[in-house]
Amino acid sequence: GSHDLAETGHQRRQCAPGPHPAMSLALKPDEEKMFEGQPQGFPFGDFDLEDVMLPEGDDNFGFPSEEEEEEEEDAQTESGFANVLVVDGVPKVSQEKYQKLTSILTKILSGPGHIRENGLWHPVDEATGLSKGCVFVEYETPDQARAAQAALHGYALDKAHKFSATLYDEAERLAAVPDEYVAPEPRDAPPPENQWSWLSDRRGRDQFVARFGDETEIYWNDVAKQQPEDVYKRSTWTELFVLWTPRGSALATLHRQGVALWGGDSFGRLMRFSHQLVQRVAFSADERYAYTFSEVPPAGPRDPLRFLLIVWDVRSGRKLRVFEGPQAEFAVGAAARPDGGLAWDAFRWSGGAAPGAPSFLAHLKKGGVAVYESPDFGLVDRKSVKLDSVQSIEWSPAEPVLAAYQVEEGNMPARIMLMRFPKKEELRAKNLHSVAGVQLSWHPQGDFLAVAVEKWTKSHKSTNTHFELFSLRERDTPIDMLELPNKAEKIHELVWEPRGVRFAILHGDGSRLSVSIYSMRDGKLPGARGVAHLHTLVNKQASSLHWSPAGRFLVLAGTKQTQNGLMEFWDTEDMSLLSAGEHYMATEVQWDPTGRYLTTVVNAQNSTDNGYYIWSFAGQLLYKVERNRFYQFQWRPRPPTLLLAEKQKAILKNLKHYSKKYDEEDEAILMQADTEFLAAREKQMEEWREWQATKAEWAAEQAEAKKALLGDRLRDGDFTVQLAEVTVVLEVKEEAITMSRVVEIAIAFFFISHIPITIFVDSQAVFSGELYHAKIRETTEWYLRTYGDPLMTPPYKPWFLSLVYSEVFLQLPFFFVGAYAFLARRNWVRIPALMYASFVTATMLPIFFELWFHKAPGYKPAMVSAFYAPYLLFPLLIIARTAFSAYPFKQPALSDAWNNKQKWV
Repeated sequence: GSHDLAETGHQRRQCAPGPHPAMSLALKPDEEKMFEGQPQGFPFGDFDLEDVMLPEGDDNFGFPSEEEEEEEEDAQTESGFANVLVVDGVPKVSQEKYQKLTSILTKILSGPGHIRENGLWHPVDEATGLSKGCVFVEYETPDQARAAQAALHGYALDKAHKFSATLYDEAERLAAVPDEYVAPEPRDAPPPENQWSWLSDRRGRDQFVARFGDETEIYWNDVAKQQPEDVYKRSTWTELFVLWTPRGSALATLHRQGVALWGGDSFGRLMRFSHQLVQRVAFSADERYAYTFSEVPPAGPRDPLRFLLIVWDVRSGRKLRVFEGPQAEFAVGAAARPDGGLAWDAFRWSGGAAPGAPSFLAHLKKGGVAVYESPDFGLVDRKSVKLDSVQSIEWSPAEPVLAAYQVEEGNMPARIMLMRFPKKEELRAKNLHSVAGVQLSWHPQGDFLAVAVEKWTKSHKSTNTHFELFSLRERDTPIDMLELPNKAEKIHELVWEPRGVRFAILHGDGSRLSVSIYSMRDGKLPGARGVAHLHTLVNKQASSLHWSPAGRFLVLAGTKQTQNGLMEFWDTEDMSLLSAGEHYMATEVQWDPTGRYLTTVVNAQNSTDNGYYIWSFAGQLLYKVERNRFYQFQWRPRPPTLLLAEKQKAILKNLKHYSKKYDEEDEAILMQADTEFLAAREKQMEEWREWQATKAEWAAEQAEAKKALLGDRLRDGDFTVQLAEVTVVLEVKEEAITMSRVVEIAIAFFFISHIPITIFVDSQAVFSGELYHAKIRETTEWYLRTYGDPLMTPPYKPWFLSLVYSEVFLQLPFFFVGAYAFLARRNWVRIPALMYASFVTATMLPIFFELWFHKAPGYKPAMVSAFYAPYLLFPLLIIARTAFSAYPFKQPALSDAWNNKQKWV
């Protein structure tokens, strides 16, 4: 019932419970079971309090006794109403049972805290003589009152009475609540920011995010001004990396506490997903769902690797499903890492879902594929798809069609299968034999699927590669087979042309590869299906191929270190080379979403020249930006167009009309930029003139002083001006050369001295004597006559010749490297130096054995051994200097090592 708990001033008022609806009603049979074991008339009629069945257990009802509390420090008492507790739900009893009930209540209520003297008030209704069913308790401190509320609220005195504990201040607030509901006045909520406002840029520019050092910055790609335009920037915005959502509505940042989404014009926080030590995040194609992934470190050395993956509703932030457990249970086929762990992208989102259509999440499992359907992410049809020996899966980018590859096992052939969800309709399957490996490549619009099949030859010593090409937009999904002229060539990459029917293959062996372009339409019959070869480019220094998102234009990129970032821009309509460029040591190539511009990136994997270049689709370098410790570049994706196909065709038809309009705008922007540049230059000139005017008085004084000093000679020019150079020593700093530095310099000079000895003396054992000057040959002959060196005297022993060959062709190049590294104190020389020193030390043992035990007339073993001794001592010195520290010369800063680990985790 409701209780009037209001109080006037400091006077307590008795609680006035409302009439209980069951007071005058007899108990029903099912209700009597609730009070089984209680006295007759319980709980509403006349009953004996001593017969009430109290809770089982000790007399203290789970709370400390008074004797136990005496051992604790007396708490400082406080006055006021913050330490007063109101307990409702107490039995209503007559005066005969009042004292007994009050005693029981005192014992229970004093458990959580000390009740002040006369601090318990058990009010009685004067009209009926029964207790009112509530108790006011005053504790010594507010903390004790709050602890008592937490302990007593919901406490069951018996089967019919459960306490309701409320702080007095809270009860006062509840008592002030009006009996009738009054709707609050509506408040104007601030309108949410438009997450798609960037698409309405009148100049049609695209945005991108760049991350370098501790900075994360978002820019407009302002090609007209040949520089990026700032949009938003923030320091330490993420701890790992950033990621645009698939349609570009928001930016995700990763932190130790979880993932945050940012968007709108001000890039305010839109949502956050709590996931401790998160490592990855992936969004569904429609951006309605996402999952966060992390590896859970094992508790002990024998514990298995575990993982945690949480599926979220992006709009509400609600947790939809959790996958966790040992990684080995999910690490199947291509989802398994070499170390047995789980690849982070083992869970795959389905391709672009139509508005209102469900999204699917799939992962491999032993003997099948588990596919989950939104919004609750339960298994489709409550069971997995059974696929024996399944190795890999790939979703179509455009629709919920799953391609799966089953490996060959026993008498069962390998199999490629296409299945549409949620109906689990098998669209097409193809059996394959003697398969060594398979790679699946979807067309960006889901029109085709290319399967690169690597098959064993009959001898099982080599492989050949061919392609199975599925046409999903044709009836019954026909399959075409393609073999390159040289089936034994290595296939590096197959890339589909977006919005087209062509594909390019990068193939060949060695450093110079070939690029072949094919079409899925037979050129002989317009519109007819069939694979047709269009063109082949040979001897290209390319490691990757990049089609423009709009099709037609193809970039051949050399992003390996040996290719120096060479770029070739091709127009595949007439196979013409538009341009060739170079971005030295480029590591990444990215097209913007519209296919108008291309970015090449040098990231922090290279220690120098970090930054990015912006190119036109035709290969013209537009501008470049340099940034130290550059980590990430990503264009902001665009959502699918809402224009109908007819409208798009109309725009393409009238493209010249629109192009003229935008050319005029671009010209106006350039003129404005020129005007701003000239205005800035004029402002600088004006500032110079103002400064010059302030120095005019000083210049006049200088002229008068010269006139007074030189007199007529100033007019006649009878004087000379000489430039005097004065050297001022600002600081003299003395540094002591340590013994380690002396050793390093000695080792460097050992390498330097070894170079001429190897070239002019030792090499005579392997090359013809005619190659050497007569003086050099005479010096060698004098040495052999004087000391009788048995190793350098022909005929040479075969084992010694092998050592000389090693010295000339392997050690000689290292002498130059070693000399530089020890003089410049470079830590990277440690491993090569240890390899060299260990090898030479080992070879000197048989050499000294030969020198000590050789017997011949005129041979002087002591002198010859002295000549060879440095070649044993210095390698031992190199080992002693470099073997006992990973950084023999200088230790890198711990902060730099930690930053590099965080940026590349």
